[in-house]
Order: sequence, then C-alpha cells, then structure tokens
Amino acid sequence: MAERNKPHLIISVAQSASYQPPPRTIPSSPFQRPGDRRSHGNQLRTELQQAEADAAERRRSIDVSVEGTVEGTYVVFDSFPGIDLSLNTLDPRQGRVHPELRSVREELDSNGELVERATVFVPQGTIKYFLDRISAYLQSVDDTNPRSSDFLDRIQAIRSASVESLWTDPPQEFPTAGQTVWWEVWLRRRDGNEGARLGAFAEATNLRVGRQTLGFGDRTVVLVRGTVEQLSSAVDILDDLAELRRPHDPTQFLADSDAVEQQEWVDDLLNRIEPAVDGAPAVCVVDSGVYWEHPLLKSSLEVTDCQVAEPTWPAHDDRGHGTEMAGLALFGDVGEAVAETGPVRLTHRLESAKILPPPPGDNAPELYGAVTADAANYVEIQSPNRRRVYSLAVTARWQTTPGPGERSIVYGQPSSWSATLDALAVGRRVLREGESLVFLQQTDDPTPRLFCVSAGNIPREKWQDDHLTRSVLEPVEDPAQAWNVLTVGAYTQLDTMTGAPTGFEGWTPVAPRGELSPLSRTSVGFSRQWPVKPEIVLEGGNIARSPDGTDFDNPPNLQLLTTKALVPRL
Repeated sequence: MAERNKPHLIISVAQSASYQPPPRTIPSSPFQRPGDRRSHGNQLRTELQQAEADAAERRRSIDVSVEGTVEGTYVVFDSFPGIDLSLNTLDPRQGRVHPELRSVREELDSNGELVERATVFVPQGTIKYFLDRISAYLQSVDDTNPRSSDFLDRIQAIRSASVESLWTDPPQEFPTAGQTVWWEVWLRRRDGNEGARLGAFAEATNLRVGRQTLGFGDRTVVLVRGTVEQLSSAVDILDDLAELRRPHDPTQFLADSDAVEQQEWVDDLLNRIEPAVDGAPAVCVVDSGVYWEHPLLKSSLEVTDCQVAEPTWPAHDDRGHGTEMAGLALFGDVGEAVAETGPVRLTHRLESAKILPPPPGDNAPELYGAVTADAANYVEIQSPNRRRVYSLAVTARWQTTPGPGERSIVYGQPSSWSATLDALAVGRRVLREGESLVFLQQTDDPTPRLFCVSAGNIPREKWQDDHLTRSVLEPVEDPAQAWNVLTVGAYTQLDTMTGAPTGFEGWTPVAPRGELSPLSRTSVGFSRQWPVKPEIVLEGGNIARSPDGTDFDNPPNLQLLTTKALVPRL
C-alpha cells in the first residue's frame, strides 16, 4: 500500500511518553467541611424527610396509575460549590430493593458557582438507608471524623425532584411551559416492560410516544411528544425514568417511523423554519431534479428556479436522489434540525439543475459535460445576479476498457466533463455546437463559479476490512479530478453501534473514529502531474462488520453505518 505522505498535508509529530498507571487508591481532594456539623446533619435529615412527604402528597393528588410500577421518590442531592458528591454511596446496589442513582449533572447555582446534582430514585421503605447514615453522623458529630462524614459533608441540600431534575442537557435548553416538543426519555431497564408502562402513562396524559426504541446497555430510549406539564407527573408515577434530553440524534427514529409519525416530525420542523430572503445566496443542486413541493423545501425553492438541461425533460425529480441532496444542502443533517426546539434560521436558498434524464434513460458519457453546461446556462439566465454554489453529487466511473481506436484511460487525466467544469469554474462559458463543446474566451469581467463535487462512493461489492487499501485502489470518479472544483471526500466519526436497529447486536464498525470513511475514494492512484483529490472530507458514514464477517467476498457481512438523515419521502 502506498505511503500516506502527500506534500499538501502537514502532520505534527507527537512526543511519546511512558504510561504511568494511577495509584490503586485515588485519594479524595481536600475540601472545606461544614462549620456546624450538627446543624448541617439536622438540616439534611429534615430536607430528606420533607422530600419524601412532598412526593407522597403529589401522588395522592394525581389521578393516574400505571400497573407494575414501584412506588418511590425521586430525590435530588446538591453538592457544595466546587465539591464532588460521593456517587458510590448514593448508589449502594445492596439488597433486592435499594436506592438507585439515575442521573448526574453539573450546573451553575444562583450564585454562578458550579455544583454537582445527582438524582436518585428511592423506593418506598428504603429512605432508611440515608436516614441511618445521617443518624450515625449526628451521633458522632463531636468526633474528628464523624461516621459518613465523607458522604454527608459534601451535600449542601436535598430536595424532591421535578421533571426538570431529570434533564441532563444544558438547563437553558429545557422546554418552556406549554411548548409541545419531542423529548428523549431514557428508561432504566428492569423487567422489559418499561416501554409498556411509559405507554400506559402516555395514554393517560395524552402524550405521544414514538414507535421506535433504541437500546443503550442498561437503558432504553424512547421519543415522547408533549409539554412539560403533561410529562411533569411522570416523576411521581413511573419508577423507570433515568434521564430526559432533547433528541440529540433522532435520525434513526425518523428513518424508521411510518408516514404518520414522519409527518408529525415534519410539521414540528415546519413551524420553526425561517426561510432565507429572496436575495440570499443559493445552492444549485445539479442532479436528478428536485421535488419542489416537498413541505420542507418549498419555502426555499421556487418552481421557476428548477431548470433542466434538455427542455423536453420534466423538471421534477423522478429518481429521488436530487431531492435528498437538496435536503442535505438546505439543512445539513435533517435529524439535527428536527432535534432543535427553537427556530431554524436558513441563510441560503435552493436551485435545481437537472442533468439526468427520466428513467430508464441515461446520457451518453461524451455528453456529460454538455448537459452540465446547458443546465448551468439555464440557471444563470433565470437569475443572472444571484450568488450561488453548485453542488454535484453525481459521478461516473472510469471507462477502463477503451473502445476501438481509443487509448487506455489513465486515472486523473481530464475528461470532457472535468474540462467543462474547469472552464465553468474560472468564469468561462461553454456552449454545445452539434456534437462539440465550445469554450468561449474569458471576458474582461469573468464570473468564477464554485463547484463542489463528490469524490464518489466505493461500491458495496468492493467493501473490505482493510478499507484504507481499498480507498487507495479506488480513484475519485469523473469529474472529481477537475483541477478547479472543490472535491469532497468522506471521513467518519461513527465508531459505535449505539442505536443500531434490532438484529445488529455484535456488529462492529470497520473504520475507527476520525479515519477515512470506507466509502471514500482518493487520488493515490493518479500520476504525479494530476491534482491531489479530495481537497476536503466531511462526515460520510462508516460500514459495520458482522460478528462472523471474516469473508468479505460475501457483501451481507458488511452493512452501511450512517446517521446522516435526508428529507423524508412523504
């Protein structure tokens, strides 16, 4: 395999150092103890008893019951500023029924000081675990080191938990009162019926529960749609709650949902979209056309901005690919936009330049450059003064078998398509005259164009465990070798199978985090006179290996692993 020592990359060499393991016993950092320990212990006992009483009073006032729940109280323990809680003591794991630590987070208190807050579920009858430690602390309070002092001296206050206490995202992102949003509800696994209990509670409180669930070790994640008020009584009814978050990665949920649930996601996002103004820059999607009536796109794409290379073709998308690329161009990861709770302020608009004929038709390879130039001409005639970026995610494989009288293809050499893009990129115009292309001379005031071109994907039948070698052997596809375009390859940060669909237990990602994506191509096989491609890499997914996937000649042993969401096909 060729060395990865391209001259355009500058790699800083790190200095190595011998590993030194930490000591077996890590001593606690010294901290300021309470000045009046007797008063402190009495305060904690009162607050703990009050927290249990408050929760019991709330339960009596709630006319909702769920079969199979364990009655108990969610209690919040606040540390003194700058001091860590003794989490092991908060989560004893002794006996069949015991207090359980559910979530921990750090927050700024009212004085702007950092405190640690732990939420613990205390089943009915187990509060004695904490009361006994407080009693032992008070009985030995005059000693230099009272019993349980390392546990209790760290606690500033104890209180009954609210639904906000289980929120582990930044406090400022907690939904406002009355706001209907999607919540990521993390349930602790107990008996396999956590989802059913949540469903029963949701039915009683008119919450909407997503149909899909994800498993994370001892946690099950479910999406729930509703308001703070609807969810607030869950802390007094359900013992399964572990954390609440905003949906950080709803892509899998979105992709696996049925049309009804996808429509709910779309409607929520539609209410928050703020389109860019008419004069804003645009991304021109050079592809199979765009379905401009898609609800997530129509406020950013006028039908008059949808052009075709051949006037006899319909302007709409008849392959699906162009609409999906438009969703990525407009929102990035649609899952991220769905996950937000605030406005989605768009800064650019969309245009469409259709270069692919309706299926099953296809363009002749010698016409790729011509149809691209024609489509760009129509786009610029429609809006000559608009600032735009061209996005081309359609590529062609190299023709390695020359025709009669043709010489063999050398990877990286110009093609009519790449030459057309090179000319367009520097501001020249390209016209078709019969079967020939005419590159017009540059005017005194040229208008350069930015083309972002995909490096192309490695096909499934060529996936292999040694993905770097495969990426070396697979050159970027035509027209990504063009000198004057920005060629985009792929790396990946998707290095876990967290959230994978059912049936993928034991599968492992092929590429480590931060490595070149197994789907990406390179220009390592180019001769030295041709450009180094790609110029940049962005998140492009990973592939996963089955537990027994040692024979990579069998493609089912490898599966695509990506969380990049496109616009839903409604």
